[in-house]
Amino acid sequence: DRPLSSRRDYERAIGEQIVSLIFPDTSETAHVGAAKRLMTFGAGDEGRSRFEVTVVRADGVRLPAEMTISKFVESGVPMQTLFVRDLSEQAALKQSVRIAEERLSITLESAGVGTFDWDVAAGRLSNDERCATMLFYEPGDIDKKVEAWLALIHPDDLAAGVQAVQAHFKGETDRYFYQKRMRAKDRSWRWLHETGRVVERDANGN
Repeated sequence: DRPLSSRRDYERAIGEQIVSLIFPDTSETAHVGAAKRLMTFGAGDEGRSRFEVTVVRADGVRLPAEMTISKFVESGVPMQTLFVRDLSEQAALKQSVRIAEERLSITLESAGVGTFDWDVAAGRLSNDERCATMLFYEPGDIDKKVEAWLALIHPDDLAAGVQAVQAHFKGETDRYFYQKRMRAKDRSWRWLHETGRVVERDANGN
């Protein structure tokens, strides 16, 4: 007996094409590329190839999986190894995160709350659409630079906000709070309540 050193050897041994066991429906768009790579791996490829597929358990249940094919030579004979790793837990976790994010988004939208991330070093904000729409602006109307948003704050409210943020940066408070008026697109002043906290500092504690 000799080792099953090629895809055709495996298929002759089991009486079926390998792809038919791994891809229950090779017409599915997500599987077309992976199927081609599986069928052609070994014709010029070096090292290993890794991609995600769907496999079918003996009970017919489909599972997301990661397939890794590695090439090597043993006693002058080209060989391949194939490993399949179950990704069910990772897929379930991603689904849970997606659902949680959707629920949070619905909650924030219902409450009329906007959220933002402030990269202090870069001086830029990454905010959601509600930060703009609550001031009647379209998403993208206001520049991402901090200065663009500061320019919309009422002059009488700006100093209190700067003081609250600086005290928080120094570690004097767990988070900062302050109320401010901001200029809306229709030139009216809108009262907003802002709260935030530092979630990451650099090596110097800034």
